[in-house]
Amino acid sequence: SLDSITLPQNVRYISKNAFRNCTNLTSINIPTWVREIQEGTFYGCTSLKSITLPQDVRSICKDVFHGCTSLTSITFPDSLKNIYESAFHGCTSLTSITFPESLKNIYESAFQECSNLSAITFQGETNINNHAFQSCKKLESVRFKVDGCPNSLAFDDCPLLHRKKIKNTDEWWDWLIIQHFKYSGSDDSMRHSYVAFSGKEENRKALIDSHWYDVLDYGIRPDGKFWIKVLDRELRNMGIILY
Repeated sequence: SLDSITLPQNVRYISKNAFRNCTNLTSINIPTWVREIQEGTFYGCTSLKSITLPQDVRSICKDVFHGCTSLTSITFPDSLKNIYESAFHGCTSLTSITFPESLKNIYESAFQECSNLSAITFQGETNINNHAFQSCKKLESVRFKVDGCPNSLAFDDCPLLHRKKIKNTDEWWDWLIIQHFKYSGSDDSMRHSYVAFSGKEENRKALIDSHWYDVLDYGIRPDGKFWIKVLDRELRNMGIILY
């Protein structure tokens, strides 16, 4: 059975589905000059534990590491621009990821159902598409080096992002993402939506129903519910209670 691979140094790309369902493969040495790893290359390689991508790789194609359930670490090159659909879908052993500053796009379901992923860090401005981190049940920390704005459905079904502890530093942006909230002083009805609470202390923002608001104040009520007061588009104060 195939458990390790060393590719020749003159290899420039790895073709589609080349090692698909090689379930005993634990390691592979990818040559420095590889530019492209095509769709589904390591799909279902359930014993693959770690991988370092060459510095010239610009994109991780669709389904490349889909279902690599033993993959515990991935080192991304500084040249990386795109991570395509379901590239790491179901990589259940990943626990933390740092994305390079060069990364521009994470496409739909790229890290969906990475059930042990708890922390992700973005070094640059990255566009995050629908369901990119859906059902990452242990995800509780999302950090941006710069002011970022994920798609409202990017973190669908990530229950631990409903946090009551807000952290911030002078350098990083933290996110609080909550699915249920209601407006205080309105009809008091429950709404199902997504709220992102982000920013340095002096520049807090809230993303609500795809609109940004300035945060005037926030805190935790005696009953443990998190609340924020924001300035709405008509420059009126609006209290919001988050659940």
